[in-house]
Amino acid sequence: MAASLHALGGVLRAQGDLAGARKALEHSLTIQAKVHGTEEHPEVAASLHELGCVLEAEGELEQAAAHHRRVLAIETKCFGTLDQYHSAETEVALAMLLFRLGQRDEAGGLLRHALQVLAEQVPSHPILQQFRALMQGPPG
Repeated sequence: MAASLHALGGVLRAQGDLAGARKALEHSLTIQAKVHGTEEHPEVAASLHELGCVLEAEGELEQAAAHHRRVLAIETKCFGTLDQYHSAETEVALAMLLFRLGQRDEAGGLLRHALQVLAEQVPSHPILQQFRALMQGPPG
């Protein structure tokens, strides 16, 4: 049930139904915490990441950043490292938020680490492709 609600939250976000996405993800998180007996679980982190994206889309940048920070803390505790592609995706999301919030130093450090991890583990990752395109600049 929690996995279905997580997936539904992602679909609803993609369709622009942010309120519906938020409700589905919050319900998913409630179920996951009960099932796993803790909030420090990779599935919880995945739903928190998605909820952070919803909050960002709603303009709740500080809340979104807090959710992404929580994801990174959970992943550090569960895996002992952030040197994995899904953590790097969260680092990129948090870095982009921090740039918007004017916290450039922290954002830069997160982004450098994330891009290094992605380059080593998933060289064709869409995030890397986007950054490569940005670095090339406009044609002409």
